[in-house]
Amino acid sequence: MRKHMRLLLFAIALCSSSILCHASAVAGASINASDSVVTEVAHDADGNPTRITVRVMRRGKTFQKMTTSYWLEAIPNNAYEVGKVSRVDINFDGINDILVYLGEYSNRGYEYYDAWVWNRKKQRYVHVEKFHEIANPEVNCADKWIESTSPISFSEEVYNRYEWRRGQLVLTLSQKVENKD
Repeated sequence: MRKHMRLLLFAIALCSSSILCHASAVAGASINASDSVVTEVAHDADGNPTRITVRVMRRGKTFQKMTTSYWLEAIPNNAYEVGKVSRVDINFDGINDILVYLGEYSNRGYEYYDAWVWNRKKQRYVHVEKFHEIANPEVNCADKWIESTSPISFSEEVYNRYEWRRGQLVLTLSQKVENKD
């Protein structure tokens, strides 16, 4: 009981800070809590990431294999961190999804991720199209949306808000903001 209470308080703290939303175990959830996630990052001759393969392992065997081609032409500031995985509930269904770190770019440190959400009907993770184009995604658990800031110019950024509608991540707000740096 104490362990579950600590996990719940940890999840509440994360949600209230709008950083990450970790789901607790959900009764009847199809995902196996003991699944592990393994990533392999392929590099070109110069050592730059080109492809990331994600394997969900269940009982020592590959349950699901997912691949993402590296879509950015720029070299990340922190290529050594590319491929790190976070298990985060990004669609607010109570089941942790998979975020794969694609790196940090520009002198402002814009970070990008690719994402797969658990689909209960298909019993598999499903790729979230265009998630990798969202700069600095922040999962806001309290309001159930994902926020982002992206550069427009040196002096302006765009603030975007995404919400889940009928299983799809949809841009619901976009506004320019002056960069205060």
